[in-house]
Amino acid sequence: MAVFKEKKQIKSKERVAERGEVFTAEREVNAMCDLVANECLRPDSRFLEPACGDGNFLAVILKRKLAELRRKYKKSPRDYEKQAIVAIGSLYGVDIMNDNVMVCRIIVVHLHAVVRQIKGHIGCVQEIICEELLHH
Repeated sequence: MAVFKEKKQIKSKERVAERGEVFTAEREVNAMCDLVANECLRPDSRFLEPACGDGNFLAVILKRKLAELRRKYKKSPRDYEKQAIVAIGSLYGVDIMNDNVMVCRIIVVHLHAVVRQIKGHIGCVQEIICEELLHH
């Protein structure tokens, strides 16, 4: 599954002028994640993205973590479940643009839903996120 859909690096000239908003291209995201490749495989390794935008970095990191967990726990779905929750809980993103935060949350939840073998947990995650969105 592609995390990126040939995204533009800017949403608008106004957003660039007002906030300096420029998105990192897929090639650069992967290259930077490769620099800390071992950390991207550990489910408990924490990542803070202080300008998360649409979640480009967080999605790639989660994708790598979940792929490693699938490889490591392919015969133990219960251990996979536990570690996948740890992996998701290890990612933090902040952005000054509310629309970016919402898109980031949707992408991360969707990525988890697409690659998950966790039954039942995704509904809880979606409810929490939707409830958070309603209160912001």
